[in-house]
This record gives sequence, structure tokens and C-alpha cells, in this order.
Amino acid sequence: MDLRLKRAQTISALKDHMGRVIVVSNRLPVSMDYNESEKSWKFKMSSGGLVAGLEGVKKKLPFIWIGWTGSVIPTELRPQLEEQLMKEHHCIPVYLDEKIAEEFYNGFSNGVLWPLFHYLLEESGSSFREHLWKSYLAANESFAEVVSKNVKGTDLVWIHDYHLMKLPQLLRTRLPKIRLGFFLHIPFPTSEIFQILPVRRVILEGLLNCDMLGFHTYDYARHFITACSRLLGCETTPAGVNYEGKFIPLIISPVGIDPEKFEAELRTEAVEKLVQDFQTSFQGKKVFLAVDRLDYIKGIPHRLKAFHLMLQNHPEWRGKVILIQVAVPSRTEVEQYRKLKVEVETLVGHINGEYGDLNYQPIHYLFKSTPFPELCALYRISDAALVTSIRDGMNLVAQEYIACQTDKHGVLVLSEFAGSASSLSGAYLVNPWNLHALADAMHDAITMSDKEKKERFSTLSRYIHTHTASNWGESFIKDLDRVSKVAAMVDKTPKLTATSIKDNFVQAKKRVLIFSSDGALISFAALPFLASPSRKLTEVLNKLSKDERNAVYIVSGRDRSTLEQWFGNLNVGLVAEHGFFFKDIGSQSLPSFSSSSGNLLTLDDKGWQFLSHVDLSWKSRIIPILQHFTERTPGSFFEEKETSLTWHFRSTDRDFGTFRAQELHNVLDNTTTPAQVIMSNKSVEIRPYECNYTAVLKKILGRHPDSEFTLYIGEPASLDTSKDHKIVDCGVGKKTQGYFLPDPTEVLRFLEEVSAFPQ
Repeated sequence: MDLRLKRAQTISALKDHMGRVIVVSNRLPVSMDYNESEKSWKFKMSSGGLVAGLEGVKKKLPFIWIGWTGSVIPTELRPQLEEQLMKEHHCIPVYLDEKIAEEFYNGFSNGVLWPLFHYLLEESGSSFREHLWKSYLAANESFAEVVSKNVKGTDLVWIHDYHLMKLPQLLRTRLPKIRLGFFLHIPFPTSEIFQILPVRRVILEGLLNCDMLGFHTYDYARHFITACSRLLGCETTPAGVNYEGKFIPLIISPVGIDPEKFEAELRTEAVEKLVQDFQTSFQGKKVFLAVDRLDYIKGIPHRLKAFHLMLQNHPEWRGKVILIQVAVPSRTEVEQYRKLKVEVETLVGHINGEYGDLNYQPIHYLFKSTPFPELCALYRISDAALVTSIRDGMNLVAQEYIACQTDKHGVLVLSEFAGSASSLSGAYLVNPWNLHALADAMHDAITMSDKEKKERFSTLSRYIHTHTASNWGESFIKDLDRVSKVAAMVDKTPKLTATSIKDNFVQAKKRVLIFSSDGALISFAALPFLASPSRKLTEVLNKLSKDERNAVYIVSGRDRSTLEQWFGNLNVGLVAEHGFFFKDIGSQSLPSFSSSSGNLLTLDDKGWQFLSHVDLSWKSRIIPILQHFTERTPGSFFEEKETSLTWHFRSTDRDFGTFRAQELHNVLDNTTTPAQVIMSNKSVEIRPYECNYTAVLKKILGRHPDSEFTLYIGEPASLDTSKDHKIVDCGVGKKTQGYFLPDPTEVLRFLEEVSAFPQ
């Protein structure tokens, strides 16, 4: 099927089944200036990959763009600005005061996140300041306020880039059913680099409130997945992340350009004249072209040094090759960028001084923004393009160069560290940190055979004409529309709120409340002894247990002495070691009775019931195995309880720990042991078959036949009952039960509200 026809059908289908597309980015796609004499605002469209990528979508779908104005707008001029922006460009402005804007944009976004995400720790490490982070949050709050006021039912909200990574969570809090996507246009660093950021968890949690996340390359997505796994403990797959019971898919979608725009520009009379002029000026010389913002990620000093090395190693090319370096001014008010400008201009002066003369200047350095016709002409006449960033999200200069090389078939020398490297397989890839290799690449580019150049160009040209900017934008919106609809259908597990159970709770004359301590009431910790109930939790449980209508039970995998220490002074029932030990409310002495297996239950002097005559001799055979794995796995340890053994790897590297846990599980499976092996997220537990949550829950419910309401918060377990009364089954962190709560903090908040219900 023709690509254009397929795209048209896609857009037509989207138009029939969805609302508007609301794009949210740091800046609006237009620059603005107020004409005092005409009492009117004048706008100029900005250039860039995002603007190009959404140009086609804007024409085909209902579309709104929300972004910062880029400057402080006087209050009295705002109504007219808003009216003109909506009428002329379908844009809605976000206003930031000068201090917030400066600290949000230059301070945190570009002073902390930008260098860190590009692996430049020296520029980022000492830049984090609490007041900059607060301004970043304040700016994201301003965006959230504007977006939430303008979004409607089935609208798709597409957020862009590192300036707004907290925004998804802010919007999800305001509008739980909002359809959200996010695309990161810069690299996502490895987890080892990302974890340097003091607010790392908050950033990840902000992004994970989306329905779908987009990255340019799988490397970036893989780094994000690893960060979520290691820093948040999320379960992950190569396709996405499970967060709070919801699967967030990641898509790999490298942005493209509009090649037809460049091809059309090359046919204009103005460009043809410029091409002739340049060819005359540089007649008899090979031309290298580099076009960059003057930014430290672009590797300009490395490139200049490599060019100097090439002239040094190949004297025959002196006077016969030039480098045109276009350096577009960027963030000139920032000290690091001013220093970079001095360094670059010093290198240019040194090389031109060493190898230049009255008739030959090796480097033509242009510190300015180049008009589009002139840029196309430069692309057209150059023999090779040098895109040698030391780290870059994508870099569309590489694709723009290919679009303008239909006749000459110039060579694209491309950094391995640019996002484009994973897509442009016809490029000459090079490591810009290796100056000798980069110098050799330059020499190879201007001596390459016509046949090889043509073959490389053919591959590159085919790619850029297939993966265009319009295709990128339309594909992402199509995927987001599909994913968000599926998420809305699948995500039916409601969050448990006190309001939702209040009527049933208050009206019930007798209630059973069962709470799991592990991961529900109390967060997991790296070491078991570090996890303990807070004073606030104890107070809430005490208040609930004092209500004579409530029968409160706490079930746990902990040993009974720990539970006695934590909750022994409360009027609650306790279940230790996953159901092996049971202590009823008030420690009342109850007659011995048989278990479901026929074994007699023993009652000790502290009121704990347990099965007698259970064979635990297997523990002595398993302990040496656990010791062996502990010695081989740094950060792991094993814990021995009365009836069970647990090997913990919570403090071990997640991937390595999971590998060792699976290995241990396999070893134990091949060991003849009358016990069950339970593999969880951070531990492997070996316990008797008599440890059974379902059986103990059945026992608890059986002791309260007059109960009219049951609340259970914990891991999945069977709560089947033949009695006709209300049962609320709530999981924590996962949406696999009737209700869910995200974490123990939310559980405590919920129980506080419940404990405040009228008696």
C-alpha cells in the first residue's frame, strides 16, 4: 500500500474516534512580538524537529499547542495575546514569572538535567540546588493548571521533553482518566548516572503516570527500564514497566525530517544562485560541513582537533580541504557556554594560523544562525558532513544533509553517540573521543570511491524518505490513542477510598479487619530489622481495635516474637510466619481443635496456636545451600525463623540477584524437601506446606460468623465465604484484587480516615 494512502487512512480513523490532540512543550512553536503602533501581536513560526513533526498532524486533526511564552507578558496584554494565538496558531500560553522561568529553564532543566542526561557530570554534579528544584516544580504546576483547564473528555495529551517530567503526575492527580503520552527528545542516561540526581525517584514517578512513553532509541528506553527496576523496584519487561498495577508501554520512535521541504528549497532560484557562488569560492577544494548549536554536547572542540590532526598526518591535503563550521549561538548567558565559545574560537584561530595563508583558510567559522536557503546550499555543495556529537538525543542535521545530497552523494560521518546512529545504517560511524579515528574518518570520507558513496547514500536516502517527521508524529498519536483506550479498559481496579466503604462500614454491627504487615502496613526495607511500624500506624490500629464492633487481625511472614514486640499490647489477633502461628484477639485460651489435615493444634502459654509434630528436619539440609549462595552473591543474606528459611537479595544488584534467585530456586526444586519454595520479588522462601494464608483467613472468618463487613488489605488470597455480607479485598501496589492502594503510605492514610468514622 502506498505510504501516503496508509497515513491518510490512519489519520481518518483517528479523526473518527478521538478528540483533540493537545501538545504540551516547554515553548510555544511561535516567537512573538507586540507591535505598539498597530496594537497587535506579530508571530513567527519556530523551526525544529518537533514543529516539523507535528506540522502534518496540525492540518489533519483538531489540535492545540500549550507552552510557555518565552518571556514575561504584561498582564494587560495577555487577553489579546491569548485571542490571537488561538485564532492564528491554535496555541494557548503558559505564563511564568521571571524568577521561576529563569530557575526552571536555565537553572534546573538546562543546568542540571541537560548535562546529566548527556553524561556531563562536571557540568551537572554541583548544579543541583533545592530552590532550582522548587522552581521546576512550580513551573510544572503552572503547566498543569493550564492543561487541566483546557482538556476535554477524549482529548489526547502529548507532553514533550525533560522540562516537563513532573507534569504527567500532576495531571493524573487532577484528572485520573486523562489520556497521557510523553516523548523524551534527549538521551536517557544509564541508571548509574541517573541515580546521581537527588530527585531521581520523583522524576521517574512523574513519568510513570503516563499511558505511554516514547524514546528515540532502544538504548534510551532500556536505561529507563533499568532505572525503574533498580530505583523504584518496579517489575519490568523489555516492552515497558509495571507501576502501581498498571503496565506502561515504551515505544521506540526516532523522529525524522520533511525531506520534501529541503528538496523543494534546493530547486529555488535563490538556492541555485548560492550553490553557484559557493562552488566558485571553494573550487578545487573538498568541503567538510558541520552545523551545530554551540553546545558542549556537540563535540566541536574534538572535531577541530581531529581536523588539525588530519592536516598534520596528511600534508598533501593542506590547501585542498576546508571545514565550514556553523555554530549557532545558544544559551549565551550561561558561563559554561561562554567558556566553550572562547575554547572553540581559540582552536579555530590556532589551526588557521598554523595552516592558513593569504589564499587559504582551513576553517570557515560562522557564529550565527544561518538562513534556510544558505543552509540548504551549504548542505548541497559539501563533500562530507561531520555530525560528531559526544552525546546527542537524535541530531537531525544528519538527515537534513542527506536530503540535500541527491546529486553529489556526500559522506555522512556520524558519531556513535548520536541517537541517529542506530537508524542511519549507511553513515560512517566514528567515536569522537578517539581523535585519531575521527581524523582517519575525515580522510576516508574525502577519498571514498564513488561506488561506496552511492551505496551508502542510497540506504540513507531510503530511510529518511520512509521515516519522515509527519510519519513520526502521526504514528505516535495513533499508538497513544490505542494504548490509552486499552489502558482505560484494563485499568478497572478502583483505588480504595474511605468514602467508597463508609456506608457499609458504619452500618455494620460487626466487622472483621485483616491487614498484612509486610508491604501493606509496613514498607519493605533492605534489612528486616529496619522495617517496623510507625507510631502513627500503631495509634491508628489501636483506635480501630478499641471499637467493640471491630475484630482486627494482622497477618505476617515475620516471626511471632517480632509481632509480639510490635503489636502485642494492642487488642488484635496475630498471624506469624505466613499462617503457621495464630494468636487470637485478647490471647484468650481456646480449646484445641483439629486442622484441615487432622493434626491437633497446640496452644502455648502466650496464646499462640500452631500445628504440633510438623517435620522441620529439612532446614538443616537447606541452610548450607543458602550459605553457599550468600557467599556467592554480594549484598544477600538468609534469615532463619522457627519454621522457615528466607534468602534475601533486596540489597543486591537487581539483575544479578534475580539471576541468583532463579538459580537457587532450581537447586531447591531438585532437593527432596517436604516444604514449598516461594520466589518473590526480593526473596526466596522455603516454608512448610502448613503455612497457608488462605487457610488462616478462613479460620479467622469462621471465628466471626456474625460479621457483616470484612476488610482485607494484603497479598492475594482466597476470601470465599458462603455468608451474605460485604467483603472488600484490597491489594497494595498491584491491581490484582478487587481494590488497590499504591503503597503503605496510602494504606495508613486510608486507615486514618476509616478510624475517624463515627462510632
